Amino acid sequence: MRSFHGWVAGAALASLLFAGDVAFSQPPGPAPPTNLTVKDHPFDGGSAVDLSWELSTDDPGSVTGYSIARSLTKDERENADADQMTKAIRAAKAAATEQARAAAQRDGLSTRETDARVREARRAAAARARAEIGVQLAAEDAGPRFKFVTLAIRGTRGLTVNGLAKGESYMFRVTALAPGGRISAPALTAAPFRPVAQWFDGGRFYLLIIVLVFGGSVVYFIERASSGVDLKVRKIAGLEAVDEAVGRATEMGRPVLYVPGIQDMNEIQTIASMTILARVSRTAAEYDVKVEVPTSRSLVMTTAREIVEAAFMEA
Repeated sequence: MRSFHGWVAGAALASLLFAGDVAFSQPPGPAPPTNLTVKDHPFDGGSAVDLSWELSTDDPGSVTGYSIARSLTKDERENADADQMTKAIRAAKAAATEQARAAAQRDGLSTRETDARVREARRAAAARARAEIGVQLAAEDAGPRFKFVTLAIRGTRGLTVNGLAKGESYMFRVTALAPGGRISAPALTAAPFRPVAQWFDGGRFYLLIIVLVFGGSVVYFIERASSGVDLKVRKIAGLEAVDEAVGRATEMGRPVLYVPGIQDMNEIQTIASMTILARVSRTAAEYDVKVEVPTSRSLVMTTAREIVEAAFMEA
C-alpha cells in the first residue's frame, strides 16, 4: 500500500512538472518585419509621413497584424516624466502614511506624535521616490521612447501616420503580432525623420474650389456688367422700407430719428449701421428732411457726424 501511494505521488509530481514545462515554454515570437522606411507625405501641412516595410516571413502564417509606434517629442517626454514622477511620489506618500500610522499605533503614540511621524515619513518617502524615478527616467532618456499609434492588419506593407507636430523629428517602430500576446523584435527607422510642410495642403483642397467658384463668379459678372448687359439686381426689402420711412417723415414734416445702437465703433454691427446711416442721410437730404442721430459713444458720434455731413454735401 505504501509503495502504491508513493507511485501516485510520483506520478502527480511528474504531471505537475510537465504542466509547468508546458506553461512556461511559450513559443517564440514571429519573425520581425524588415526594411522599415519613412517618406514625407505629399500635399500636406507637415503633419504626416508614409511608412513602408517588408512583411514578416511568418506573414500570412502566425502573424495577426502589425503594431506601429512613434517616438515621443520633447514636450511629450517632459509631460510623461512629470506625470510618472507625480504618481510615484503620491503612491510612496500613501504607503509611508499607512506604515507610519501602523507603527505609531503599535508604539502607543499620541495624535500629535503620530502626525509628526507621518509627516516625516511622507517627506522621506517623497525624497526616495523622487530620486528613484529620476534615475529610472535618466536611463529611459538614453534612447527614444515610443508611443503606440495604430494597428495594421496582416499583409499590410505601409500606411500613413498623421497628427505629427510640425518641426519635430520622429523615430518609428513596427512590430509583428501573433496570438497569445507574442510580438516580434522591432523594426526601427535608421534615423530621425522630420516631416516638411508642402506648398499646397491637399487636405484643404475644398478651400481652393470655393475660392475658384466665388472668385470666378465675381469676375464673370464684372465682365458682363462692363459689356453693357442689363443685370437684374434684387432689391433689399429693408432699404426699400427706409426710403418709405423717410418719405413719410417728409409728408408729416417730422425729422428722421436714426439710432445706430449702443456699441462702440469696434463692433461689426455699429460699422454696418454707419453704412445704412449714409443711405438714410442721402435720402433725407434729397427730401430736405432733418436727421437726428443720438449716440452713446464719442467715437460713434464723430463718425456719424462726418457721415451725415458728407451725405448732405453729396446730395
